Amino acid sequence: MVQTGTSNVTVKNSLFELTSPPALNYYIGGIDAHNPDGWLIQNNVFRNIRSPSGSVAEHAVHLWSNTDYTGSNIIERNQIIDCDRGIGIWKNSGVATIRNNMITSTGLGAFPDVGIDVQDSQGTMVYNNTVWIDPTNGYYAAIEIRDATTTATLTNNLTNKMIGEINGPTVNKSNNVTDAQSAWFISVATGDLHLASSIASVVDQGVTVSGLTNDFDGVTRVGSVDIGADEYINPSQPGSIWQGSIFGSFQ
Repeated sequence: MVQTGTSNVTVKNSLFELTSPPALNYYIGGIDAHNPDGWLIQNNVFRNIRSPSGSVAEHAVHLWSNTDYTGSNIIERNQIIDCDRGIGIWKNSGVATIRNNMITSTGLGAFPDVGIDVQDSQGTMVYNNTVWIDPTNGYYAAIEIRDATTTATLTNNLTNKMIGEINGPTVNKSNNVTDAQSAWFISVATGDLHLASSIASVVDQGVTVSGLTNDFDGVTRVGSVDIGADEYINPSQPGSIWQGSIFGSFQ
């Protein structure tokens, strides 16, 4: 899906999948929007968008070259599994918000790359995402912020690899956990990054962020905020069903 110079677009509850990966060419992605303004990309699943050779594939979600608009774009509650790259914000003059996404790369394909990628962009907000990158065959970083022209705020993200900073960006980081273990999650293999148990360094350890009202499943966050996309609910307690979850819809 490629769009150029479009405003107020909503893409939600959709499946973007290569059923027989890899693609025929490296220039393949999920949502690729140039000069977007007012986009909402919500509750989608992206799976197996991978390059065959030559170069890394486009992102599952790539919003870029926004030089005409200063409006906001929101990417939230998406599940991205084994795509070369997850979410990319490039050359953006508006405010981009990336929140409550679950991104998993188990190292498949020739070009497993970064989960969240921000380049040459101002004011990007990246908070309460969960990113798992294969420890052996995956990229060196879960999140990467590039360029001296970039300003970004990273808060309450849960990853198993570092947050990379390249070429002098201005990054405000707080309450991110970058040493997650596979046992913390329901199933890394299937991309289910819900918390499997109450992790002391994660549960109730986040900070309040303006605009953060719910989690990956649309469940209201109450009390102290958990780090990552999932607000943990003990499965033995009433009301623990993942209301609004996209899990099961496309499995």
